[in-house]
Amino acid sequence: MISGALKENEVLVDYFKIHTSHYVSAINSKGKVTWKYMLFTNFFFEDLYSKDTKEKIEKMYNQNRFYGTLIEPVYEDIKDKNIIICPAGILGKISFNFIKLPTGKLLGDSLEEIISSPSVLFKKKKEIKFEASLFGGVIYDIDNSKNNKNIISLYLKELKKSGDTNHFIFLPESEKEIDNISKLFTPSKVTIYKGKNASRENFMRLNGNSKNILLLSTHGFYFPIKGVASLASFKNVPSIKNRNHFINNLPKEDLYRSGLALANANKIWENTTEENKGLLFASEVSKLNLSNTNLVVLSACQTAIGDINNTDGLFGFQKGFKLAGVEYIVGSLWPVPDKETSQLMFLFFKYLKQTKEPNSALKMAQLNLKKQGKSVYQYGGFVVIR
Repeated sequence: MISGALKENEVLVDYFKIHTSHYVSAINSKGKVTWKYMLFTNFFFEDLYSKDTKEKIEKMYNQNRFYGTLIEPVYEDIKDKNIIICPAGILGKISFNFIKLPTGKLLGDSLEEIISSPSVLFKKKKEIKFEASLFGGVIYDIDNSKNNKNIISLYLKELKKSGDTNHFIFLPESEKEIDNISKLFTPSKVTIYKGKNASRENFMRLNGNSKNILLLSTHGFYFPIKGVASLASFKNVPSIKNRNHFINNLPKEDLYRSGLALANANKIWENTTEENKGLLFASEVSKLNLSNTNLVVLSACQTAIGDINNTDGLFGFQKGFKLAGVEYIVGSLWPVPDKETSQLMFLFFKYLKQTKEPNSALKMAQLNLKKQGKSVYQYGGFVVIR
């Protein structure tokens, strides 16, 4: 019984789908179960499936569009409780921490954690050790670009003229992020992979030999099964033509369609017959032994999502790292600005060093940026999943 895995004041809110109907259940430690049917409004799915723009994100959370559908049906069962949420399907795209309650407080004030499956509750939490491998400041194809703003500017202009806006561009804030975070660690407890050393080859060497924390600060990508054909509009640009061919020939499973860009990632678009040396797919991660790693932090765009499945929820890199043996995953639900991501990540690791608890550390970091006047779009996109 799930109730046996809950502490006295805890309640599990479990979302699930049966055929075409959506349900939510609230289960407490005493075995009380409340089941409710959820009636979705038209704009609910429209909001979640449409493009994640700054305006859209801020509108959804500032207008509190999710409370009535997701929380109100079980509110009487969860108020004044410590809440654990298990989302399913498209609901995995929602930042539950920032749903407002009738009291004026945020759900995040009483939200203990988000879990990938109710079975996780039966597993004992592992202690976070403050040692890490840090990947960032990645050079995707231009040598020394991190030290040459003129090269970056010229490169961006050429891409814009050609219509190719889909190449992976060097992220200056990523390098600062890695440098600043590394200073929080004892030198002997941190290994840094920057520039060309932030490579797929070096990542694969972590197999069976990984540190307790792994940070990957780079571009994330996700190629949906539907909608790939839209890339054909760039058919006159050779690199985009290659990209279109490459994506359309990927397996349909979600693990093969989400990943991270590491050193030399743009080379694949120049020659589709070349080995994917710069792309790290979730399918590859899933086959590794990363059981020494308790926490993976994916400081990249939309790394917590993947293809939607009625029963298994949102996959993407989340599933890849879970299969590799990782307990906690920090990922983003929407494209988060580079500068704010860097600030949030530094604060997260600062508080993680103090608390050794990922959920608390992320909440503290997000609250810090909120107090600085940042918007929910800038700080609310990251979630911790166990």
